[in-house]
Amino acid sequence: MSNNLEKGESRSRTSTSSEAQTYLPLGTAPNDNAAGSIDEITTLLSRSHIQPPPQADPSIPLSEAARLIHEHLPIELESARTDGLLTPDHECFAGARRFCDRRGISSQALGNFLGLACGNLRFPTILLQNPAKFHDNPCLGQMILLTPTLSWLEGLLGETGLNMADVMILDVCPLLSAEDLNLMGPTGKETAIEEAYSVTEDILAVIKPKIMISCQCQTKGSRNWPIAANHVASNLCSSVSGAQEGHVEVVTVGDHDIHVIQGFHPMHLLRQKDHFEYITKETILKGLFRMIYTPCATWQREVEMLVSIEAMLRSFISVLRYFQETVESVQTAMENMIDQGNFSKGSLPRWDNVEDRFVAFNDTRRTFQGKLKRMSTEERKKIATRLGWFWPAPKAFAAVLQSE
Repeated sequence: MSNNLEKGESRSRTSTSSEAQTYLPLGTAPNDNAAGSIDEITTLLSRSHIQPPPQADPSIPLSEAARLIHEHLPIELESARTDGLLTPDHECFAGARRFCDRRGISSQALGNFLGLACGNLRFPTILLQNPAKFHDNPCLGQMILLTPTLSWLEGLLGETGLNMADVMILDVCPLLSAEDLNLMGPTGKETAIEEAYSVTEDILAVIKPKIMISCQCQTKGSRNWPIAANHVASNLCSSVSGAQEGHVEVVTVGDHDIHVIQGFHPMHLLRQKDHFEYITKETILKGLFRMIYTPCATWQREVEMLVSIEAMLRSFISVLRYFQETVESVQTAMENMIDQGNFSKGSLPRWDNVEDRFVAFNDTRRTFQGKLKRMSTEERKKIATRLGWFWPAPKAFAAVLQSE
């Protein structure tokens, strides 16, 4: 397996973790001078830094897949909040829209494809092959429910703490259902399939994923599927034996290398009639998915908590600033009253919106507490440690996070 995951880029990313440990002076409070750095504080809070998952036994060599996740996934997650989500209006889907126009594919089928394809740009991508028999179900949720592959995948991601919307799920042969292909003659079928492969290749060339798990074993040919002429589609083929060994292939798309963890199609598992074979293959495939996506779910929970803390800090700072400004205006008004000898009640400024500001602060506080209750003690301690790195002043606040 290649270890050249743009090492220059990786160095620039990991340097942010040392920047994030630039402390404010101990005991610094968000006053006029320090409050100006609230944006600085919240920027530091947003730089989530995930440590690599610990190796259970250093004496046991890691598989290629485990080494990839251990060494390179944390680098990807450091950039995940900056890059955000892949959305349906992204330029990478222009080819898919043109393909639908040429082939007369429904807008509903396109919408379902986009719904599965969108997700966090830095989470590893899942590659399947024709997971659904029909693509134009009017509701994506219903299509997932009625498709064994997708419902199995939804359940497994749910076990890690993610959902389908969090992860980019691509079809190597998109937008052509099994029903569509069955209506075509041999020549027309191969032409359509190759066009569909090009759609996927174009998407990958634009979004440039670093890590992918391939769960399709068809593009190198099978009894029911032609050998792909498209080299990218062919190279993205996986195998059960590759999954068992934790093998990783490096596939070049344009000027970009994708590290492809070998998996296999969930239907290969779900069709197993032999119980022992089913359990064996389930252990392999679930183990790969949990290894890949559990760190992503942990990162997402921590970032959600940090965002809640950020919102609460901003709300609290807003309240403090309002009181400071109001006190200053009252002081000025009182000085004018003394100077002018006007002591009427209307001469003092009104304290407007005080209650609204406290309501807003309490709303963010309750949101934060709700997230806190759903976290384990270990996760709360990690957040407290993170706060200690970024801003050691609120020790009492960190202590609350560490409490049972």
